[in-house]
Amino acid sequence: MLSNRTPRIVPILLAALLATSVTVAASSLNGGTVELRARGSFVHHTFDGGNDVEQTANVASLNCDLGYFLTSMVEVAGGVIYEHSSVEWTGPNQETKDTDSRIGLMGQLILNFPSSGAIVPFVGGGAGFLSLDSKFENTTTGYEDEGDYEKIYILPRVEGGIRVLVGDSASINIAGFYEHRKNDEGIEDADADNMGVSLGITIFPVRR
Repeated sequence: MLSNRTPRIVPILLAALLATSVTVAASSLNGGTVELRARGSFVHHTFDGGNDVEQTANVASLNCDLGYFLTSMVEVAGGVIYEHSSVEWTGPNQETKDTDSRIGLMGQLILNFPSSGAIVPFVGGGAGFLSLDSKFENTTTGYEDEGDYEKIYILPRVEGGIRVLVGDSASINIAGFYEHRKNDEGIEDADADNMGVSLGITIFPVRR
């Protein structure tokens, strides 16, 4: 999902997408086109806190959007966000685990730049929110707690990337994104700035 570092695999993915574009059909996206888009990302993070304390975090996210092209360049989109996070702390004589699921909504305005080939560059901006359901467990003592958390607000989220059109009915999409979160991790007034890369696929049920 989210990371403050750009994965090294990104240049490889970009090169693969550029190579793919040579063999796919060139086409354009016009007003009236409808897009169904799914995109996801995953982050694995480890942290050594010293004194034999180590943190391991895994965060996965999935966004499912419905978009409508007002013109060949301007698209409005909205959809559902789902995230799942698992964080473990290990240290001398104890082990704790915190898992949470987040679901919410996001709206976006996307600009798809004119292109005569199969690669269509795009930028977008949007805002949304997530509701958090979290569970904390100390596996050493058996203590468990399910807290009451604040909604997480995402404002803004900006992204930029490319879509590679595959025939007339689909595209492969890759984008880098930045987002600012308020009440991060459900903690009131906690702010976070996140950057990452997403990979997704689009189906065009209506193509103009």
